[in-house]
Amino acid sequence: MNNAAARDGSDSVLAVPQLIVSSIADVAQTLPFVGGFIGSARSATHDAIDTARTALITRVRAVVGAVVREIVDILTTEVDLTDLVVQNVDLERLIDAVLGSMDLDALVARVDIDAILGRVDLIGLADEIIAGVDLTGIIRDASSTVTADVMTDVRGTSERADDVVANAVDRLLRRKRKASDDE
Repeated sequence: MNNAAARDGSDSVLAVPQLIVSSIADVAQTLPFVGGFIGSARSATHDAIDTARTALITRVRAVVGAVVREIVDILTTEVDLTDLVVQNVDLERLIDAVLGSMDLDALVARVDIDAILGRVDLIGLADEIIAGVDLTGIIRDASSTVTADVMTDVRGTSERADDVVANAVDRLLRRKRKASDDE
């Protein structure tokens, strides 16, 4: 098998004939007088084949590249790529792969929090939050609880004041306390 076929690893219909021709050329190169000529012709043939193969590959790549660019151009104008991606791509897996390969701490460190807060309508946000809170009900409940506690304290203090006044009057009038009052 010749060097080009061996390099390509090609396993084509021509492999057996190439092996035969290569073997004949190997033997012919050993012949006196013509062996050198056959060897240089063989080397020049291999070089020409390699050059032709390189030129062919270059041209094929250029043509394939142009065809692929044209196909992509047609696809981008004729096909709804968003719909195609949504239907055929596992977006969660893609996002997990992208986020998994990123250093999120470094990304967040680059975020300008002041710029973000500068774009937020804090007054509007506060108004929206306050509108969602039943402030009147909260004040009413808190006031009624405080009022009830104050009234309980005032009643308790009044009762104790009544007892003190009653005891003072009983002492002035020299009345004796009843046994039920002591408890």
